[in-house]
Amino acid sequence: MAPTEQQIINTLEKILSHSLFHSSPKLSSFLRYIVEQTSEGRGDRLKQYTIATELFGKAEDFDPAVDPIVRMQASKLRKSLDAYYQSQPENILVKITLPKGSYQPSFELVDDSLTVPVPIVIEDASPAIAVLPFTCLDNGVAAETLSMVNSFHQELNLALSKFEQLTVLSSLRVDELVRSKPSLSEIKAELNAKYLLSGTSRVVGDKIRLTVTLSETEQGRQVWSERFECVSDESTLYQEQDRLVVLIASKVGSAYGCISLHEYAEVKRGGLTDLDGYQARLCYLEYLTRMTREGLHDIRDLFERLVAGPYASDAQSLAILSQLYCDSFMFGEVTLEQAQEKCSLLVAKALDYAPLNNEVLLAQAWWALLTQKPQRVAGCAERIMQLNPGSTYTLGAAGWLVCLSGNFDFGLNILRQISVREDYYPSWLKLANALNAVKLGDMESALSSIELFYFEGNPLQAILLALIYKVAQQESLAEQHWQEALAILPNASVVAEQLLNTIFLDRELSETLDNARLALVTQFTEI
Repeated sequence: MAPTEQQIINTLEKILSHSLFHSSPKLSSFLRYIVEQTSEGRGDRLKQYTIATELFGKAEDFDPAVDPIVRMQASKLRKSLDAYYQSQPENILVKITLPKGSYQPSFELVDDSLTVPVPIVIEDASPAIAVLPFTCLDNGVAAETLSMVNSFHQELNLALSKFEQLTVLSSLRVDELVRSKPSLSEIKAELNAKYLLSGTSRVVGDKIRLTVTLSETEQGRQVWSERFECVSDESTLYQEQDRLVVLIASKVGSAYGCISLHEYAEVKRGGLTDLDGYQARLCYLEYLTRMTREGLHDIRDLFERLVAGPYASDAQSLAILSQLYCDSFMFGEVTLEQAQEKCSLLVAKALDYAPLNNEVLLAQAWWALLTQKPQRVAGCAERIMQLNPGSTYTLGAAGWLVCLSGNFDFGLNILRQISVREDYYPSWLKLANALNAVKLGDMESALSSIELFYFEGNPLQAILLALIYKVAQQESLAEQHWQEALAILPNASVVAEQLLNTIFLDRELSETLDNARLALVTQFTEI
């Protein structure tokens, strides 16, 4: 009996999370590439030349007789896979091997009595959205322009389907229905869609103007509308389409997009009791905007109840609870060992159910940071970028974790990608810019990065602001934020020391901030 594609993917993700692989990005990329190519039916393409040029970036004149890179990596991979299986990992469904003389992996079901854990399906209130075909308001437009407009809703459908909190209805079903020009109530009755996304286009000079509107079907109210423009140059038309699709999908479907904000407002009006998993995640996202100690207690208790009950096998709930234990460590409420243990158990369980869920990947990145594995943090961030480049918050959180792991170049590059979208995301993510400026000794940039930056009640924010202002010799502001940190956490100095030694993996930056901490401790002791 051959393993299923899901069994192969689950096993791949487990293998890549092992220390044999997360410390070797090139080997991990090689294994992922050949497994994904084979599982997608393209295993016959896996020759030395193809692997070298497509995966390792070799030039078109690559000669395998001269450059043995593929043979060497294949030999290393065989040895690492052997070592992995000799370590007797638990709950492995599939044995992935690379036969000698071949670059196409083989998959063997270890025990056909084992199956992929099947989560209990809970009917959450996650909203369904239908994307209607866009209407071109001009006559006689260029064929390429008309083609781009006509395909816009299909591209948006694809982009929105990457947001796990949305149910996106098939464009085939929607296209079939709209041919009869149904009313809004008929669309709701036929598709059971809570939201409709529609758009119109008009050529204005050398530009194409798109007006995009989101409506809810219950009362027919308009939830959001915005105008977008792109250059109508045929040579760049589809590049412009790609840019706008990511931008619009992010504004509509991301964690802090207009659907989530509209849904949270409804949850809040109905009272924050008897919440399902989708509604609980909305409350989690609200907590992330401020990250107060009281908010942490409430949201952690909520997810503890969910995971202890009907959401025991829900990957997203397990992953969020794992991240809340990371916050608990940052707030000084659990020890590092307790946080590592909780995260390890919760992430391992979440991986069994949905290894490619964005929250699961974020939880993996947090676990890697707590265990000081910077390459694994970067690997999780890269995977998040591949899976859903339109998820503003998830990308931002991944970029923040990469910066904490010491890789500011990569982390800030991720954060720059979301900063141009004009989307909302928690402002504390911007602290990464200030920390990088401190690392570079550019105090002017550090101060400008945190200007007008303040949310009361966030202990991590208060601690970092105090330390940054102290390094920049802004004594009154440093004292003000240190006093706030002490008011929230009487042991703020101990918590700060733990954070700097644990999750700030750039040693030079950590030492600079710790010197500021020691100076504040001395200063407040003398008062």
